[in-house]
Amino acid sequence: MSLKKQVEENHLAYGTSPDGFIPAMAIGRFLSDKSKILVVGDFTKRDYGVLTALGKDVSVIDIVPLVGIEKFYLQSITERTSFDDKTFDGVVLAEVIEHLFEDYVALEEINRILKDDGTLV
Repeated sequence: MSLKKQVEENHLAYGTSPDGFIPAMAIGRFLSDKSKILVVGDFTKRDYGVLTALGKDVSVIDIVPLVGIEKFYLQSITERTSFDDKTFDGVVLAEVIEHLFEDYVALEEINRILKDDGTLV
């Protein structure tokens, strides 16, 4: 089954849009071989929804409280997280880095919690 078809069939359960939003679809493709994913800053829950619909184990970290996400952490990625080193197979940082004053600190933290063969999108 195609990625788009999987998302279309599951979008209502996860609040995603089956509109084929290209970045969300690309994120799904980039992380197709990854299972444990951290999404940084997902106010609309679009990336969470697409990745969850694809069967990924998704955690979300954001500075704004979000409801309906089982593994949600209210925190900035520019601070040390409670995650162990090399925890995630993939990290999504979509439309976030340009809003960070300490982007280099965020990237250092992501590097710490991302597995050596992990993917940063």
